[in-house]
Amino acid sequence: MRIAKYLLLAIAIVAALAGPLITQNSFLRDLWVLVAMWGAVATAWNLIGGYAGGLSLGHAAFFGIGAYTSSLLYLDLHLSPWLGAIAGGLVAVLSALVIGFITIRLRGPFFALATLAFAAILGIAATNLSALTHGAEGMTIPFAPALRNAIFSSKVDYYYVALALLLIYVALTWWISVSRFGYYLIAIRENEDAAQALGIDALRVKLGATLLSAFMTALVGSFYAQYRLFFEPSIFATDISVQIALFAIIGGLGTVWGPLIGAAILVPLTGELQSFLGSALPGIDAFVYGALLVLAILFVPNGFVSLIRPLFAGKRTPPATRQPVEAEAEAKT
Repeated sequence: MRIAKYLLLAIAIVAALAGPLITQNSFLRDLWVLVAMWGAVATAWNLIGGYAGGLSLGHAAFFGIGAYTSSLLYLDLHLSPWLGAIAGGLVAVLSALVIGFITIRLRGPFFALATLAFAAILGIAATNLSALTHGAEGMTIPFAPALRNAIFSSKVDYYYVALALLLIYVALTWWISVSRFGYYLIAIRENEDAAQALGIDALRVKLGATLLSAFMTALVGSFYAQYRLFFEPSIFATDISVQIALFAIIGGLGTVWGPLIGAAILVPLTGELQSFLGSALPGIDAFVYGALLVLAILFVPNGFVSLIRPLFAGKRTPPATRQPVEAEAEAKT
């Protein structure tokens, strides 16, 4: 089992580093970029939806905030998108702070609907504030390849930027999962009332996770703007928020690698279905995609990460499956 674990890790590392280099196909390279990008966003969402147990359907709001903020600063003030991405992250944090005070006390479907409404409001604002956001016509970023502009001639360069974000997010998630903060999130997810009875400040912990998740999501939104060089208010659309959540759900909620696995499965699947079925019979690709999602949830309810988890399981129980009190006791030793 240990040999299989290290072999799988070695294959994954080699594939991640060399994958885009073994093909000159622009479509395939684009898939590599999208897998890394959406894997990073889903990892950020997983802090709220997976570890804290809050089904957020409004993460497209933070994604769009990052894209609009960095792009506006770049186009109007000629600020480098690298700095604009940080600014976008801070704006997303401020937005999450405001909306968090309103929604963080809500649970279940009420929290989901509140986050959904937040993204919808931003979409309407982006459409109507045309003097600032260019309205429904969207924003176009001139193609000027340069490191300072975060614009590259090759998709391989974009891929390694996205991969760096993804690896940072995965490492951060792992650190949180074995920290006291992570155990608090898990305790809140399992039973918020019991966690509060034990002295955990649930509101503060959930708000902290929301702010961190918003910042991480906005950074990827800024990357998306520089990669696509065009976006419009539909970036705040509900389907993007749902897609982000699906990556984590299909891969495995509350796990370090689940969101990435979900993105690695669903992004190529979506592309292939659109390529082979969408052109032949419009709409059939969406039907097949939905049917496959239903089958995946029915037959792999714990996510596809559960299929490979035994390879990485030692004698210790994974933190996400232990009782919160047991995890907290171990954290103190």
